Amino acid sequence: MKIIVIGAGKVGFNVARSLSEEQHDVIVIDKDAEALSTVTDRLGCQVTTLVGTNLSEV
Repeated sequence: MKIIVIGAGKVGFNVARSLSEEQHDVIVIDKDAEALSTVTDRLGCQVTTLVGTNLSEV
């Protein structure tokens, strides 16, 4: 299943990790590039930077 996790903080990271361990296709979205780098390095999930205040990006 393809799942988008919004937020790469503690909760988002752990949700992404659990879903990834269950072999789901996970994409993590956050505005913090450093947090997304951690997700990529530790989980290998796809990531994208998005600031929710920019409506044209959403």
